[in-house]
Amino acid sequence: MDFLWNALLFSGKWLFIGLIYAMLLVVLLAVRREMQGHLTGATSSAAPLKGRLKVINSGSDSRIRPGARLNLSTETSLGADPANDLVLTDQFISAQHARFRWDGAQWQLRDLGSTNGTFVNQRRLTPQQEQPVPLGATVMLGDMTFELTE
Repeated sequence: MDFLWNALLFSGKWLFIGLIYAMLLVVLLAVRREMQGHLTGATSSAAPLKGRLKVINSGSDSRIRPGARLNLSTETSLGADPANDLVLTDQFISAQHARFRWDGAQWQLRDLGSTNGTFVNQRRLTPQQEQPVPLGATVMLGDMTFELTE
């Protein structure tokens, strides 16, 4: 009888340990699924609200008309070089002039060391430093003037 009782206790102990590990696995999978849902939600809410540059003054760039809207992606480079996302052929725009970047909450603008500078609401940006740009702000690059819109 002692042998049967010992075998039953031994089996019960391992069954109990197995159930604890099974519960831990279920909790781990549930937490993982929940975290993936939060990460998916975070990336979708961080998407920009269709940032656009409305052309106010096209300067010497004959390809772009005032009133045109230029779409911004999460990171958009602007300049005269064809490698830029938005190619602007105004005579006062540098090859690598500026870069817009969506940081998940607002637009940031960085002057990339342009010759004639980048201005937001008539204030010159410090080269190589990102500055926040609110919606409705006036952005000047060379002789071109834009308004940041949704």
